[in-house]
Amino acid sequence: MIKINFKSQLCELSQTYSRLYRIGNSTFPARLRPMDDSAPDWILYVLRCGDGTLYCGISTDVERRLGQHQAGTGARYTRGRGPLVLAAQWPVGSRSDALKAEAAFKALSRSAKERIVAETDPLPWLPA
Repeated sequence: MIKINFKSQLCELSQTYSRLYRIGNSTFPARLRPMDDSAPDWILYVLRCGDGTLYCGISTDVERRLGQHQAGTGARYTRGRGPLVLAAQWPVGSRSDALKAEAAFKALSRSAKERIVAETDPLPWLPA
């Protein structure tokens, strides 16, 4: 019978895995770290649909995401509401920040959203 010390093997694998994906002094788990130093910047974007409504989303590649919406493979809300036009976009940094910005934007009234889309000041409406 072969004895295997799973705890020591797991620890060794974990250390090897962490070394492979270590970036700076980051405290994030290795599985959440990007493979290289250039983490993608997340962007909050607003689309104006053909019926005049606004759709808000986040992406690291807005052009690709807009293409998905226009092809009908994006969000269900935008299907059949074309033509879709990119009304505004703001770089927000991390995915966490992008999700918070999206939630804050969606919580605004329609008139506030329209004013923000018309403004050029980046993200003046975000809570601190």
